[in-house]
Amino acid sequence: MSSRNATDKFDVVILYDHFASVGRAMAAYSHLTRELENEFSPELRIWRIDVATLPEFAAQADDDIKAAAMVIIAVRGSQPCPVAFQRWTEKAVERGCLPKHALIAIGEAADEPARSVGTWNSVLRSTAAQIQLDVFLWTPLAAAGS
Repeated sequence: MSSRNATDKFDVVILYDHFASVGRAMAAYSHLTRELENEFSPELRIWRIDVATLPEFAAQADDDIKAAAMVIIAVRGSQPCPVAFQRWTEKAVERGCLPKHALIAIGEAADEPARSVGTWNSVLRSTAAQIQLDVFLWTPLAAAGS
């Protein structure tokens, strides 16, 4: 028997780079909510990455991410990872604005060479465990050990 009530809140944040990417994140979120529906009440926040990194919205995005049990990032893997996002994530790490449990990143399957520096796929490969061709997992415990 679970020690949690169906009313326990489970905050999820979706960060996405382009409208074409958000559908995959929503599919992952839908699967997650079906799997956890008897234990948790999910709450969803959605941020487009370029908006979340703007100075006028970054604090709110940081707060949403810090409160989240899980963050799902959906990106077009072969596209450049914006420098503003890389800086923002570095600051988030410094400020402790990380999800409590996990960050799942979803991109298209990598067909470019691994040495393609600066693309989402290369950034994700360097910071997260690749669990499928297009799915990466980053956990706070893994980061603490690196």
